[in-house]
Amino acid sequence: KKMLAATKTHRVLASQWPASVLVRCMSRVGKVPVKVPPSVSVKIEPLPPSNIAPFKPFTAKRIRYSLRHRPSREGFAAFGAPTVVRVEGPLGTLQFPVHSYCKVEQSEDGSLRVHPQCGGSTKMGKTLWGTTRGYLANAVRGVSQGFTKELELHGVGFKARVEPAASAAPPAGELARSYKLGVEKYGESFHNKQTAPPTFPDPMRGGVLAAGAGGGWMKRQARLKPADDDPGESHALMMRIGFSHEVRVDFPPHLKVSTPTPTQIAIFGIDKQQVGLAAQRVRLLRKPDAYKGKGIRYAGEVIKLKQGKRK
Repeated sequence: KKMLAATKTHRVLASQWPASVLVRCMSRVGKVPVKVPPSVSVKIEPLPPSNIAPFKPFTAKRIRYSLRHRPSREGFAAFGAPTVVRVEGPLGTLQFPVHSYCKVEQSEDGSLRVHPQCGGSTKMGKTLWGTTRGYLANAVRGVSQGFTKELELHGVGFKARVEPAASAAPPAGELARSYKLGVEKYGESFHNKQTAPPTFPDPMRGGVLAAGAGGGWMKRQARLKPADDDPGESHALMMRIGFSHEVRVDFPPHLKVSTPTPTQIAIFGIDKQQVGLAAQRVRLLRKPDAYKGKGIRYAGEVIKLKQGKRK
């Protein structure tokens, strides 16, 4: 009777309804299958034991924050063993571990579907459902088509060029400040002057969604490798962006940079996250000015300019 009375006054909360009348919250993104083209192959494998953290005694703190740590045996006991999805295509290979709360299945027509344990009725299930499906779709598109991020230089005398990293150098008598891409930590500062040739981390490290891991740079950086075993040649982006020296940005081998015109920069790669991260860090070198718009901006980006003081 109390439930019916509350219904008439439209004051019923979701937590007040019995479990039998709860409506399952479907993820509109997660339930959409991922279409796999014929040139792409997908393998679903168990997580290697080398990626499992050693067992530690159960404590209240570890149980509470088990989702924020790397894969652990106590996380497996609660959610089951995770899997690793390996996507191979003409442009390369992407692999990443999938949280054990979600199950990835491949149908007869080759499409991929994600099924959470709860069916999408919990907050964790809804979060991982759409996220895992998005990572799968990005991986399939990355190894088949790739991702490109374009930048534009706006300013008098602003221009850029691409040279091999081994022979890239400023004109005689001029200086250049060097920056590196491909740092190990997701949040490491990009504005570091390099006195020695930059070193890049192993691109096979990291993962997208590890079992019992809810966030952090280590879980968001996808594992990738080029299409061939040869890592390829690194290139350096040389830019004149209004400083008294040239700015050099060294790119890792798995990211390709080009300059269609002296004022346009195109970054290409198979991992969407790394392509966007590289473009964002290049943009930070000279963000658009608030009054004239001078600087580095994304292609098609609209800058809202401020109005200067009037006399």
